[in-house]
Amino acid sequence: MNNKMKVATALLLLSLALLEAPLVFGQQTAGRNMPDSVKAVFSGAQTITLQHRDLSPADIAAIETASGKSWSGDKDFHLYLAIGTTQGKRAQLGAATVVENVADVGDLTIAYGNDLKVTKVIAAQQSSDATSSAFLDQFAGKSHDDPIKLGQDVKYSGSNRASATAITDAVRRVTATMQHLYGKAH
Repeated sequence: MNNKMKVATALLLLSLALLEAPLVFGQQTAGRNMPDSVKAVFSGAQTITLQHRDLSPADIAAIETASGKSWSGDKDFHLYLAIGTTQGKRAQLGAATVVENVADVGDLTIAYGNDLKVTKVIAAQQSSDATSSAFLDQFAGKSHDDPIKLGQDVKYSGSNRASATAITDAVRRVTATMQHLYGKAH
């Protein structure tokens, strides 16, 4: 690289640093295709990036074992990472993923804190008592260490048990996926 290119690169990086622009490699900034539910969960984020990962057969087998559910759908895993300012410093605020076509509730957005505990679950369609905040708010604070099973640590007494079961299973599977891909062994 010649000296002019080195100077130009250094000036570009310096200007980006002064503007506090995110430098993200191997990811893309989530654009206009980002679900509104992800924007709502991370309304204070300065940047939300989309991270893509193809799951290997070994990943899928480990997730199936941890969640007790068979993998369904494709092998792509998409994660939205929210970056913002906390205590005057840029930091990751959390992460979210969207599970498509869950029973009759449509897409399900599941948000996580940096400790990989569920912070929020949002159903795209508010179609029954299974999509009520009273039901969905039970998932907050749960992690891979919790059973996340209907009738155990998740209570439901409504009329749409199939949807409640599908939502619970989706949260358990994605929580196991998050732990497998991003968690610390313990």
